[in-house]
Amino acid sequence: RQPDPYHATLYIHYSDDNPDGSGVCMTSKKAGLSAEWLGAFLGSEKNNANNIDAPRSSMAQSSQTTFHGGWNRDTGCPVHAFSLVVCRHPDTRLWLAVNENKGRGWWLPGGFVECGDDHFDTAIKETKEEAGVDVVLKGVLRVENNMTAFGGRQRVVFYAEPADLKQKPKDTPDKESQGAKWMSLEELREKGKLKPPKGLRGMELLDWANYLDRGGTIYPLEMLATEETPVPIP
Repeated sequence: RQPDPYHATLYIHYSDDNPDGSGVCMTSKKAGLSAEWLGAFLGSEKNNANNIDAPRSSMAQSSQTTFHGGWNRDTGCPVHAFSLVVCRHPDTRLWLAVNENKGRGWWLPGGFVECGDDHFDTAIKETKEEAGVDVVLKGVLRVENNMTAFGGRQRVVFYAEPADLKQKPKDTPDKESQGAKWMSLEELREKGKLKPPKGLRGMELLDWANYLDRGGTIYPLEMLATEETPVPIP
């Protein structure tokens, strides 16, 4: 039979320190997953470029075998977190774009938040690995959060500037990317008309570049805090 779009394959990994199963991790086989859902969940979504003031990400349901969703307090909620970085050079006003591997096209630096890191660590690390540029995080553009019966997906979009204004993006391919380049807004718009590998992987960088070029708000980094962070005194 055809896969039910509201089913998913779950692999529950129990921690030795947590035998009761709290805090589970969800992964899914590629076979049987819709391209839209798999792309969204793994971070390869292609967003709608028409809504410039509010760039969008997509989230769909998984498909495969017989998991009916329904995480609860006992199992915990599986969450996948990502950091994305919109980096603009303060002097040239150019935007940092990464030429991704596997012919996926040009995109902004970003990646999955690994165990032991937080969103800030990941933003800085991924920009260095993928683009070869050290950055200073200047603010938060948006926190995106999707919650479904299958778990959660969170992306934090940062605004950053290069720590060294003379540092050049990397131009040697490696396992992280094919290289990176500073691009003008017009270059991004032209690439937005093309398909990968010459065009954009997704519209996030172009959307956010348009947003910031029009004076969009950059929120303080303090907007992203842990529960233990004291409430600031006005």
